[in-house]
Parts: sequence; C-alpha cells; structure tokens
Amino acid sequence: LQRFRPWTPVGSMPWHWVLGRTGAQVLAIGQGQTLTEFGYRSDTALAFSVSSRLGHQVGVNDFFTRLHAYARARSDGTMLAEWWSERRCAAQWGDLARPDAFGRWIQPR
Repeated sequence: LQRFRPWTPVGSMPWHWVLGRTGAQVLAIGQGQTLTEFGYRSDTALAFSVSSRLGHQVGVNDFFTRLHAYARARSDGTMLAEWWSERRCAAQWGDLARPDAFGRWIQPR
C-alpha cells in the first residue's frame, strides 16, 4: 500500500491509502495476469491525492463499507452481494445512467 495525506490549509487530514505496486503485482498474479494486463499504474493510483473528487469518493466508499460491515455482523443471511465502482457502472450503462456506484443488498424478511 501507499499512503498520503491530502493537503488542507489548516490542520491535517487523515491518512489515505491506495494500492501500491507490490500489492497490485500480488493481485495480478492471483488473476493470472501481468501488471500491465491488470491495468495498474502508480501515477493513476496516486492521482486521487490531488483530485477534487477525493472527498466524494471517500464518502461513497464509506457508505458501502458500512453496509458491508453491518451485513457481516448479522447471522441471518444479510449481505452486500455486489458493489460496483463508478467506472464499472459507466462501462455497463454508458450514458444511460451515471451512478456513483451500484450495490445489491440482500436482507431476508
């Protein structure tokens, strides 16, 4: 992993973490791919450190990780069955819809 703290004019922000080259290599090997085929680029991974969308993306990820944590704490079959990124949604639906993410929630009655 690689870490960074976003700039703020006053005080400090919490550490943020992105996948580093070694972690990407491990995931690529696990999927039978080279690092290039896997699509990892460190400059792209760290670009979020200066992105105006960082706060929004952190909010979206926080929402879904809280759903996942809630489901894991239950024993009744509740689950976050799918969690798609904005990029995957755009690839799936193009200009028809532009959601920040997509999730499929399963909760027995």
